[in-house]
Amino acid sequence: MNTCIFCSGAARKTLAGYGAESFGDMNSSVGVGQFMQLIGKMWSRYSFFDKSALPNELANRGFDGDFDMPCYLFREDGMKHWNAYGDFATDFVNEIYDSDEAVAADAVVQEWAVETTDPDRGAVPGFPTSFEDKKTLAYVMQTLSKLYSSKLLFFLSFLLQLTHVPNLDFDRVVQFTCLLNSVDYQWSPCCRELPSV
Repeated sequence: MNTCIFCSGAARKTLAGYGAESFGDMNSSVGVGQFMQLIGKMWSRYSFFDKSALPNELANRGFDGDFDMPCYLFREDGMKHWNAYGDFATDFVNEIYDSDEAVAADAVVQEWAVETTDPDRGAVPGFPTSFEDKKTLAYVMQTLSKLYSSKLLFFLSFLLQLTHVPNLDFDRVVQFTCLLNSVDYQWSPCCRELPSV
């Protein structure tokens, strides 16, 4: 955990730092200011379920199940992972809560929803403002599992490769640095024949 805190602090002071000789400005084609503008523009259009739940993400880009593309592993394998996350989240929620009323009565879960949607705190657009049933809670957990397993792991693997940190004191580095564990980044060339030479 200390290593993660150190990496986050170092990234804020270097990658996102401003100044005449900013590392981010010197090593990036867009620079820190423009990068922050791009993030702001993306965040202004963001909706939790539309942009983060894999079926919605695929449908928004026109790659749902109706799109005929052989060997599109991002969708095919990604949906297998998505469904596994959903099964786990549903089983977990069912193990903890006996009914929808129990979810609605859980003060900690309700505070999480309030904190995450409050404009002065989490401010996550599209996140539920409260949890009234087990299905919604499981869907949020499924979506967060997909986000964690793909985008964060890819970013961490990139950061670790960029910084060349040997013997990092973190037990999941092997998992983080393997892109096969990252649903968003599983890809393969489509089934095409190579031209003969």
